[in-house]
Amino acid sequence: MTLKTKCSECDNPVDLILILDHSESILEDEWDQVKDFANSVVDRFNVRGDSGAYIAIIQFATRAELSMCLTGSTCALRKGIETSADVGGTTNIYSGLELSQTEFNEHGRTGDEHQKLVVLITDGADNTNTDEKLKGIADDLKDDDVKIYCIGVKTTDTNKDRMFGTFELIASDPFDEHVEYVEEGYSGLGGVLSDIINNECVEFSASSCPGALIVLSLLLLLLISNMVPLFKIRPETRRYTYYAHYVTCFFLTLVFILVCALTASNNSKTQYKLCVAIIVFTVLGIVTSIVSIAILWKQHRDMTPPKGLSKAGLATFEHGGQTPSGMKAFRTEETKVDVPYDDLKEHLDGRLMHEEEEN
Repeated sequence: MTLKTKCSECDNPVDLILILDHSESILEDEWDQVKDFANSVVDRFNVRGDSGAYIAIIQFATRAELSMCLTGSTCALRKGIETSADVGGTTNIYSGLELSQTEFNEHGRTGDEHQKLVVLITDGADNTNTDEKLKGIADDLKDDDVKIYCIGVKTTDTNKDRMFGTFELIASDPFDEHVEYVEEGYSGLGGVLSDIINNECVEFSASSCPGALIVLSLLLLLLISNMVPLFKIRPETRRYTYYAHYVTCFFLTLVFILVCALTASNNSKTQYKLCVAIIVFTVLGIVTSIVSIAILWKQHRDMTPPKGLSKAGLATFEHGGQTPSGMKAFRTEETKVDVPYDDLKEHLDGRLMHEEEEN
């Protein structure tokens, strides 16, 4: 299971059924720890009538028995948890799942706001039913939008491979988020409850993502600032600058779409993923904007004439080294005059011949 953020309690109005293994392999002190876990579920899922969670308790071994139907009464649930059912000695997980389906159908609340959860706790694999039968009842529950969590507890008799083989048939997807193996034994169940709460009950909204929206505003400013010099770009750099702008615009459009999706979504997990995507693509957009600005700044420096040029030299600079009359301009610190290229070449050739004759 993936822990996304810290959360101590769940205020969501979920319908949750605990399916507890009470087969002969469960020792008395281990069963007490299972009951402590069940009481913690009642406490942390805020059972408070219709506005809170409804919880049911099922015990199973050779057969399954309903210790308490789905209810929002804390007192009734405490009484059901303390009830020890005589359910035989084998591990018939199928019977627990089948009874949970019946309980959801008879006492489960309707409406999208009431999420349905099954939490199965066992120290072994189903040793009574076929794989097809197990998978069939699990698929029926999932078709009714029931999420199935499987918690395997390590004991001296536990065969982890066989247990996980059963879990692969019945657990919801993704497998890693809905399956837990407690190495510490029944004493480690408390940590598993925190994982379930954080998976199902963390509220997340667009207001929880102000950093991404601020960065998005910065990206907009960078894009606008880059649009000004687009029509003064040299041909040799125009292609690269346009590419950088196109990529920036792509990321901006993608971020805009993600922000719209974030605002429209009511699912906390989806909102969390969208917010992460917004931050990632916003950063990528800023990087491409910086690249574009760097290209433009370098071009700006290259296109800025140095101080002290004469009018002819300035004309030469603006024409990439060619004067309008087809001459090259040369500036000397001593004379600060511009002379035709051919005259200067003839003068220099003459001086060179004169020096060779003297030597």
